[in-house]
Amino acid sequence: MSLLELFWPALLLMLALSLLLVPFGTEVVKRGVIFLDLAVGQWAALGAAVAMLWLHEAEWGLWLGALLGALLAASLVRFLARNANSVALEAPIGLLYALALSVFMLVQANAGSQREVIAALVAYDVLFISAEQALLSLFVAVLVVVLWLRWPWLREQGFYWMFALVCAFSVKMAGLLVVFALLLAPALMALKLGHNALWPRWLLAVVVSWLGLFVAFHFDWPAGYTLVALLSLSALLVYGWQSRRSVG
Repeated sequence: MSLLELFWPALLLMLALSLLLVPFGTEVVKRGVIFLDLAVGQWAALGAAVAMLWLHEAEWGLWLGALLGALLAASLVRFLARNANSVALEAPIGLLYALALSVFMLVQANAGSQREVIAALVAYDVLFISAEQALLSLFVAVLVVVLWLRWPWLREQGFYWMFALVCAFSVKMAGLLVVFALLLAPALMALKLGHNALWPRWLLAVVVSWLGLFVAFHFDWPAGYTLVALLSLSALLVYGWQSRRSVG
């Protein structure tokens, strides 16, 4: 069996998540609410973790927990956003993230045999995802992107609700940190390189993600954390290089 035959679900998953998350990352940067993705994603992870303990890893319970956690966080942020500018908004969003992270760690500490499963909600080893999960991710990504491009009013008026749904789904598939890196790293790289269209951001996300999968396999590293490290490092290198060029 070739590597492509073995890992095509992981490659397809990263393609799907890139398609799904890049438009939302672009909007997050545009709105100046960088902590939004961490906060909503962490609440989704917390909801899934709590559901895992109460419902004993029932698949529908994990999805429901992640969705409820993300919707709660998005609702709170939307309420706060009505009466605050982006600078003032970052502080309470950051505290929402800190609250969810703290409770998540407390839940994990008391999870017993389920501790490793809950820990995977931070960064999942996506190399071994199933074909069914990868195909489901692609279907969701295509559906959301079509809605995003076809009806601009939906992303303007319903951004926080769409973001919550997307975060809940993506955190369950790949983990919080992978989602965070895919939201921000391509947006930052494209911004510094002067590309405003979505397709260069999608291309950057897919190329770096696929490279991360092969690096993780070659060195036998955890795929989720490898992806986060490579995406973050790539974005920081591009940011530093372009900043130095502009100063020079």
